[in-house]
Amino acid sequence: MNGLFSLSRHVNFFGDILWVSAYAIVAHTVWAALIPIYTLCFFGFFNAPALDRHLADHYGKQYTVYAARTKMLIPFVW
Repeated sequence: MNGLFSLSRHVNFFGDILWVSAYAIVAHTVWAALIPIYTLCFFGFFNAPALDRHLADHYGKQYTVYAARTKMLIPFVW
């Protein structure tokens, strides 16, 4: 696998977290900081695992091998 999806299985969700975080930084309020935290938790604990299960069912061993060597959400971290 090449490109961004070699760094993260759900790089599109990571991009969403980044732009929401940027808006929170610009807004510079405590309430705005809750939105990226909520988004990270939603994608990390609900949406991405559900999608991983679906992709593993659909692609089988090929996806399992890919998932074992690629971070789930945040490149190089998680």
